[in-house]
Amino acid sequence: MTEPKIKPWITRKIKPGPNQYFSIINKFTRDGKIDGRFVEQLAGLSLEDVIALKLEQANRMMGGRLYGVPLYHSIVQICKSGCVKYATSCARSFKEAASFLGINENKLDTWMWRYGVGSYFEEEDDEI
Repeated sequence: MTEPKIKPWITRKIKPGPNQYFSIINKFTRDGKIDGRFVEQLAGLSLEDVIALKLEQANRMMGGRLYGVPLYHSIVQICKSGCVKYATSCARSFKEAASFLGINENKLDTWMWRYGVGSYFEEEDDEI
């Protein structure tokens, strides 16, 4: 009797998660906040440069009165919020996003609630 041949090139289908269509770039482009040229220019800057530019812009908008803001103590929360937004936009599922961040799903759920990430992508649910 011959054994059934296993086809190594066949892989299991990956089921799309609820956040399959999240994209921060698409959201900002649709909202008119950025365009393709801006994304290309942003790619040439380091993360540190982007943060420094954003802080300088905020200081200009405040008329040089950015003093007294607890920026140093807030930077961790700001970075965590950005990381959670990115992880949920690039992962196919919340489990994968939690794994990407190195945390469990309960912690991800807490962070998403704290930083408002769940409502951040709500408009894209209509496009499916």
